[in-house]
Amino acid sequence: MQDYKARSKSEEKLLKLSIGVTILMASANLIVGIITDSSSIVFDGFYSYLDAGMTTLSLLVVRLISRDTLEVDNGERKRYFQFGFWHFEPMVLAFNSIVLICVTFYEFIISILNIISGGHNIDFEKAVFYSIVASIICFIMGLYERRCNKHIKSDFIALDAKAWIVAGFLLLAIVFAFICGILLKSSAYHWIVFYVDSIVLMGICLFIIPSAIYTMKCATFEIFQMTPPELDLQVREVLCPIVIRHGFLDFYTYVTKTGRARVIEIYLIVPLHYPIKRISSLDAIRYEIGEAIGGLGEERWLTISFTSQKRWAI
Repeated sequence: MQDYKARSKSEEKLLKLSIGVTILMASANLIVGIITDSSSIVFDGFYSYLDAGMTTLSLLVVRLISRDTLEVDNGERKRYFQFGFWHFEPMVLAFNSIVLICVTFYEFIISILNIISGGHNIDFEKAVFYSIVASIICFIMGLYERRCNKHIKSDFIALDAKAWIVAGFLLLAIVFAFICGILLKSSAYHWIVFYVDSIVLMGICLFIIPSAIYTMKCATFEIFQMTPPELDLQVREVLCPIVIRHGFLDFYTYVTKTGRARVIEIYLIVPLHYPIKRISSLDAIRYEIGEAIGGLGEERWLTISFTSQKRWAI
């Protein structure tokens, strides 16, 4: 429990740091984007503000989950939601993805209209310098969060770290495109310069949308409590030798994953006259199964039932 509490606090601190840096980056993006007249940098600023808002929402969910898990009153947990707040995690991720898809699609349409209208020129030199500095900051944040998350093991931190690294690569792509724009200024293809910024923005949108759709798909699976095949297989592989060793007739499993929580229900079919000397012997089997499945107790909802009638398991 102490380890879980420490990890929860570390998760909150990382998310707060990410929010602070994101807001500073977003403000800088808007200012530089307006100064250089770069739509792609301005969009990156709006994207960063949106990301900060979603990270703040994630932080609130983390606090709810942490408080629900750790809060104890006279030896009993205070719970308005008796199954916890785990289901908020995929809901936040799905909402984040939907908003991101809508905003990105809108910017994609704007970039197309800008190209049709003849494009515009930007201050490439300033934009390149800023984008290099911003990309370095993004990579530092992403790698730092990844290193910290090796111990925390949070889906939110993993997603946030991925977002920082992706943002870093996107900024490097902007740097490359703007350097090409600088080179094109003095060439026979100088007319392309007016379209570089809009083309870069289109490229960013086309890169972001598939990733957001994938995240929304995964979150939707969890919202609808669809069974993850790998978790289902893991539980079944654990149970097969245990069922044979203890002389049980069969078993039924029901598993799902919601956010960081794994919900596992196991029904063991025992012979009608199976010898049970003490209840503690059944608890020992439960402990054996729990250890074999593994996972943190705070993030694993494990129910193991014994019955001689299949109708209670189906």
